Amino acid sequence: MDFENVQPKDIALLKNGPFKVKVFLGPNQSKIPVSLAVALQTLGAPAEYIVLETAGNNALDGTKVTYALPPES
Repeated sequence: MDFENVQPKDIALLKNGPFKVKVFLGPNQSKIPVSLAVALQTLGAPAEYIVLETAGNNALDGTKVTYALPPES
């Protein structure tokens, strides 16, 4: 989830789904909404924050693609 561009209305709908939720944060992003943190916490282990090491225009776009690719066999 790229929270800068996507703000879901109800993360609770993702609970018990067959997937993981990863929230990508920029290295300078020091705040997220409390409602998001609480909603993600209810998802348990399938929810994870990923803090990027680099900042800049479109820095997140390449990272999302990397995470979307399946691991090599």
